[in-house]
Amino acid sequence: MEIVGFVKGITEMFRVLCEDRRLSLMFQRGMAAAEVYMEVDKMEKVLGNLLSNAVKFTPPGGAIYVRVDEDGTEVTITVRDSGIGIDPAHLPLVFDRFYQVGLAEALYMDRSTLYRKLQKETGRTPSQLINEMRLQQAALLLQQEAGTVSEIAYGVGFNSLAYFSFCFKEKYGVPPSEFDGYSLRP
Repeated sequence: MEIVGFVKGITEMFRVLCEDRRLSLMFQRGMAAAEVYMEVDKMEKVLGNLLSNAVKFTPPGGAIYVRVDEDGTEVTITVRDSGIGIDPAHLPLVFDRFYQVGLAEALYMDRSTLYRKLQKETGRTPSQLINEMRLQQAALLLQQEAGTVSEIAYGVGFNSLAYFSFCFKEKYGVPPSEFDGYSLRP
Protein backbone atom coordinates (compact mmCIF):
# COMPACT_ATOMS: atom_id res chain seq x y z
CA MET A 1 0.00 0.00 0.00
CA GLU A 2 1.31 3.45 -0.85
CA ILE A 3 1.42 5.11 2.59
CA VAL A 4 1.58 8.83 1.74
CA GLY A 5 -1.55 8.71 -0.44
CA PHE A 6 -3.28 6.45 2.08
CA VAL A 7 -2.67 8.84 5.01
CA LYS A 8 -3.59 11.87 2.91
CA GLY A 9 -6.83 10.14 1.84
CA ILE A 10 -7.86 9.37 5.42
CA THR A 11 -6.94 12.90 6.47
CA GLU A 12 -9.04 14.43 3.69
CA MET A 13 -12.08 12.47 4.88
CA PHE A 14 -12.09 14.81 7.90
CA ARG A 15 -11.72 18.09 5.98
CA VAL A 16 -15.43 19.00 5.80
CA LEU A 17 -15.91 18.18 9.48
CA CYS A 18 -12.91 20.36 10.36
CA GLU A 19 -14.22 23.23 8.26
CA ASP A 20 -17.62 22.97 9.97
CA ARG A 21 -15.90 23.20 13.34
CA ARG A 22 -13.62 26.02 12.17
CA LEU A 23 -10.50 23.87 12.51
CA SER A 24 -7.46 24.10 10.30
CA LEU A 25 -6.43 20.68 8.93
CA MET A 26 -2.95 20.41 7.46
CA PHE A 27 -1.30 17.43 5.79
CA GLN A 28 2.47 17.43 5.38
CA ARG A 29 4.81 14.93 3.82
CA GLY A 30 8.47 14.58 4.63
CA MET A 31 8.98 11.86 2.05
CA ALA A 32 8.10 10.76 -1.44
CA ALA A 33 5.61 8.00 -2.07
CA ALA A 34 6.51 4.68 -0.45
CA GLU A 35 5.01 1.21 -0.52
CA VAL A 36 4.56 -0.40 2.91
CA TYR A 37 3.09 -3.65 4.16
CA MET A 38 0.32 -3.12 6.69
CA GLU A 39 -3.16 -4.24 7.67
CA VAL A 40 -5.08 -1.55 5.82
CA ASP A 41 -8.33 -1.87 7.79
CA LYS A 42 -6.54 -1.64 11.14
CA MET A 43 -4.43 1.32 10.05
CA GLU A 44 -7.57 3.04 8.76
CA LYS A 45 -9.26 2.56 12.16
CA VAL A 46 -6.24 3.78 14.12
CA LEU A 47 -5.72 6.87 11.98
CA GLY A 48 -9.46 7.55 11.84
CA ASN A 49 -9.67 7.28 15.62
CA LEU A 50 -6.72 9.63 16.14
CA LEU A 51 -8.21 12.20 13.78
CA SER A 52 -11.68 11.80 15.28
CA ASN A 53 -10.28 12.50 18.75
CA ALA A 54 -8.29 15.45 17.44
CA VAL A 55 -11.46 16.93 15.94
CA LYS A 56 -13.48 16.28 19.11
CA PHE A 57 -10.97 17.79 21.51
CA THR A 58 -9.65 20.74 19.52
CA PRO A 59 -11.51 23.99 20.16
CA PRO A 60 -12.84 26.13 17.28
CA GLY A 61 -10.02 28.07 15.66
CA GLY A 62 -7.55 25.31 16.51
CA ALA A 63 -5.37 23.28 14.19
CA ILE A 64 -4.74 19.61 13.41
CA TYR A 65 -1.51 18.54 11.71
CA VAL A 66 -0.92 15.19 10.05
CA ARG A 67 2.57 14.36 8.84
CA VAL A 68 4.21 11.35 7.18
CA ASP A 69 7.98 10.97 7.50
CA GLU A 70 10.55 8.36 6.61
CA ASP A 71 13.64 7.50 8.62
CA GLY A 72 15.62 4.81 6.86
CA THR A 73 13.38 1.76 6.83
CA GLU A 74 10.68 3.21 9.11
CA VAL A 75 7.70 5.40 8.36
CA THR A 76 6.31 7.70 11.06
CA ILE A 77 2.79 9.11 11.00
CA THR A 78 2.24 12.02 13.37
CA VAL A 79 -1.13 13.49 14.34
CA ARG A 80 -0.77 16.66 16.39
CA ASP A 81 -3.42 19.15 17.41
CA SER A 82 -3.93 22.26 19.52
CA GLY A 83 -6.57 20.59 21.69
CA ILE A 84 -6.54 19.92 25.42
CA GLY A 85 -4.16 16.98 25.15
CA ILE A 86 -3.81 13.98 27.40
CA ASP A 87 -2.76 14.21 31.03
CA PRO A 88 0.86 12.95 31.13
CA ALA A 89 -0.13 10.47 33.86
CA HIS A 90 -2.38 8.70 31.34
CA LEU A 91 0.07 8.61 28.41
CA PRO A 92 1.53 5.16 29.18
CA LEU A 93 -1.98 3.70 29.00
CA VAL A 94 -3.35 5.23 25.79
CA PHE A 95 -2.66 2.12 23.71
CA ASP A 96 -4.19 -0.30 26.21
CA ARG A 97 -7.14 -1.80 24.37
CA PHE A 98 -10.09 -0.48 26.39
CA TYR A 99 -8.46 2.35 28.32
CA GLN A 100 -9.98 5.80 28.46
CA VAL A 101 -10.11 8.49 31.08
CA GLY A 102 -13.65 8.46 32.32
CA LEU A 103 -16.28 11.00 33.17
CA ALA A 104 -16.49 9.47 36.65
CA GLU A 105 -12.86 10.39 37.30
CA ALA A 106 -13.46 13.91 36.06
CA LEU A 107 -16.47 14.25 38.42
CA TYR A 108 -14.57 12.75 41.39
CA MET A 109 -16.87 9.76 41.84
CA ASP A 110 -16.38 6.09 41.23
CA ARG A 111 -17.70 4.60 38.00
CA SER A 112 -20.44 2.54 39.60
CA THR A 113 -21.88 5.63 41.34
CA LEU A 114 -21.86 7.58 38.07
CA TYR A 115 -23.44 4.64 36.25
CA ARG A 116 -26.25 4.35 38.83
CA LYS A 117 -26.90 8.11 38.88
CA LEU A 118 -27.07 8.39 35.11
CA GLN A 119 -29.31 5.36 34.80
CA LYS A 120 -31.61 6.63 37.55
CA GLU A 121 -31.93 10.09 35.99
CA THR A 122 -32.16 9.10 32.33
CA GLY A 123 -33.23 5.46 32.25
CA ARG A 124 -30.22 4.74 30.03
CA THR A 125 -26.70 3.47 30.56
CA PRO A 126 -23.78 5.85 29.94
CA SER A 127 -22.95 3.95 26.74
CA GLN A 128 -26.52 4.31 25.50
CA LEU A 129 -26.47 8.05 26.26
CA ILE A 130 -23.18 8.56 24.46
CA ASN A 131 -24.39 6.61 21.42
CA GLU A 132 -27.62 8.60 21.40
CA MET A 133 -25.72 11.91 21.46
CA ARG A 134 -23.40 10.70 18.69
CA LEU A 135 -26.39 9.65 16.57
CA GLN A 136 -28.14 12.99 17.12
CA GLN A 137 -24.99 14.84 16.09
CA ALA A 138 -24.64 12.57 13.04
CA ALA A 139 -28.27 13.21 12.03
CA LEU A 140 -27.71 16.95 12.27
CA LEU A 141 -24.52 16.74 10.18
CA LEU A 142 -26.21 14.51 7.59
CA GLN A 143 -29.12 16.94 7.39
CA GLN A 144 -26.65 19.77 6.79
CA GLU A 145 -24.80 17.62 4.22
CA ALA A 146 -21.62 18.30 6.19
CA GLY A 147 -19.72 15.33 4.80
CA THR A 148 -19.99 11.78 3.61
CA VAL A 149 -21.59 9.12 5.81
CA SER A 150 -18.12 7.73 6.55
CA GLU A 151 -16.68 11.15 7.50
CA ILE A 152 -19.59 11.85 9.79
CA ALA A 153 -19.59 8.38 11.40
CA TYR A 154 -15.90 8.59 12.31
CA GLY A 155 -16.19 12.29 13.13
CA VAL A 156 -18.84 11.77 15.81
CA GLY A 157 -16.88 8.93 17.38
CA PHE A 158 -17.96 5.62 15.84
CA ASN A 159 -15.06 3.29 15.06
CA SER A 160 -17.06 1.05 12.74
CA LEU A 161 -19.10 2.24 9.79
CA ALA A 162 -21.21 -0.93 9.89
CA TYR A 163 -22.08 -0.45 13.57
CA PHE A 164 -22.86 3.22 12.96
CA SER A 165 -25.21 2.31 10.10
CA PHE A 166 -26.92 -0.36 12.23
CA CYS A 167 -27.46 2.03 15.17
CA PHE A 168 -28.56 4.87 12.89
CA LYS A 169 -31.14 2.73 11.11
CA GLU A 170 -32.41 1.40 14.44
CA LYS A 171 -32.91 4.96 15.76
CA TYR A 172 -34.14 6.77 12.63
CA GLY A 173 -35.71 3.95 10.62
CA VAL A 174 -33.55 4.53 7.53
CA PRO A 175 -29.88 3.91 6.76
CA PRO A 176 -27.71 7.03 7.02
CA SER A 177 -27.18 7.01 3.24
CA GLU A 178 -30.94 7.51 2.75
CA PHE A 179 -31.48 9.99 5.58
CA ASP A 180 -33.13 13.20 4.44
CA GLY A 181 -33.52 14.87 7.83
CA TYR A 182 -37.28 15.05 7.53
CA SER A 183 -38.09 11.46 8.34
CA LEU A 184 -37.06 11.69 11.98
CA ARG A 185 -38.74 9.40 14.42
CA PRO A 186 -38.48 9.68 18.22
